[in-house]
Amino acid sequence: ALVARANDARSRFSLTASAGMEDAATGARFTIPLLIPEELESGDGRKFKANAIDIRELPLPLLWQIQTGDGHNGSVVVGRIDKIERIEGGLGNAEGVFDSGPYGREAERLVRGGFLRGVSADLDQFEAKEDAQTENAEQDGEDLSKKKITINHARIMAATIVAKPAFQECTIRIDSGEL
Repeated sequence: ALVARANDARSRFSLTASAGMEDAATGARFTIPLLIPEELESGDGRKFKANAIDIRELPLPLLWQIQTGDGHNGSVVVGRIDKIERIEGGLGNAEGVFDSGPYGREAERLVRGGFLRGVSADLDQFEAKEDAQTENAEQDGEDLSKKKITINHARIMAATIVAKPAFQECTIRIDSGEL
């Protein structure tokens, strides 16, 4: 308990002493090579049409889902996304910085150590359609319990570091050169 209180006091002193300094509240820089793939089906049956995704005005929050659950419930802000590009196959080359607060430091530590690496996008202006199954779906051996959805339009409003991303290709990493 004494160690925790001492660390908390040091953290508060550090924030007070560095108030007004431009980069005092930032941790390591990160990159998300692929944030949302287009024309690729997720593990849960979703697919984004090509050029279906817009981006809210930057910067956007980087969140961390501390405990797994429905959607991204319970997520906290751990950083800031300053850049997202349209790349071949979707949106990616996202760059930003971790926050230096307790949640940001912990999320950065988990990413740096390889304990967390999945990323999921938070969307609004969501328009989708359920893909029709063939009339002979059962005879053709299709899994009727798994519905497939095609997203025709959506807008990124944040990204969340998660333990179980829908798209395994969507990862976050600490930029090289960081200690």
